[in-house]
Amino acid sequence: MNKNFSKFGLNIIVGLLPAIILISCISGNKSTNGINNKTKIMELEIMKTYDFSKESDLKLLIDNNSAKHTGAKVVNDNLEIYPVKVPGMRDGWFSDGESSLFYTEVSGNFMIETEATVFRLDGTDALPKGEFTSAGLIVKKPNAKLGEASWIMYNIGFQRGLWARELKVTHPSVNPKMILPDWETLSLSTLKLIPAENELKFAKLRIAKIGTETRAYYQDRNGNWVQESPKNVTETSGFGTDVPIEGFNENELNPKNYGLENIVHAGIITNPGTRITESDGGGRFKGLTIYKINSFDDALKQK
Repeated sequence: MNKNFSKFGLNIIVGLLPAIILISCISGNKSTNGINNKTKIMELEIMKTYDFSKESDLKLLIDNNSAKHTGAKVVNDNLEIYPVKVPGMRDGWFSDGESSLFYTEVSGNFMIETEATVFRLDGTDALPKGEFTSAGLIVKKPNAKLGEASWIMYNIGFQRGLWARELKVTHPSVNPKMILPDWETLSLSTLKLIPAENELKFAKLRIAKIGTETRAYYQDRNGNWVQESPKNVTETSGFGTDVPIEGFNENELNPKNYGLENIVHAGIITNPGTRITESDGGGRFKGLTIYKINSFDDALKQK
């Protein structure tokens, strides 16, 4: 009797074993968000990655214009870039103006990520004096002519007297023959400023591109990736702000169809600051990673 019962019980347990394992797996996946997040990030395919604690990795990127900085080197396992103001040249990323850029060519749908901040060149633990002294990311149309620039920049730094993120979209001029006193042919730039926390600390930033649409993301204090929202914007300004950019307005920050094509240049930038004779700040970066993505949902996946 006992032997028969033992066999019967064993058969039941063996029969139920697959279901028990399945339930256990489902429960395990629901138990902690951390496990789910790690699983999600593993789904992302890394296209390119650069470790800025190694100067050899920086050499894998293309320097867009060496006249726009006095050097780029590894300091305490971080990359430091020292942007400069060049007499007779446009300073900073605005319209057709450019500052320092280290980039690589990318095609298709992707996401670019970095961890960046700015610092005072004199070593003072304070904000730079130059307005719009910043460091971050850019995705741009390659080799654009004057008046035909197309790019999105996303950075962190000292902006309008605040520690803030800047999201700027530049697109071709509606009038490529336009001439102003201090400029030649102008592309149109619209910027959005968003106050940020953790002054002078590193900010994790992402730009995602699917087709002709781009979106920007930052990592909050809890480690979650958050898409930039128009509700947090405190200033909209620039040149040509009266010319609409599809998807980039008071209701959404999802710019699209502004000139980016399948092949783009993507990388890290610095801005030397305005309203000062010489730049007093630099950009600091921990690394750069480019992922292949299938949808904008991928940009919210955690590490």
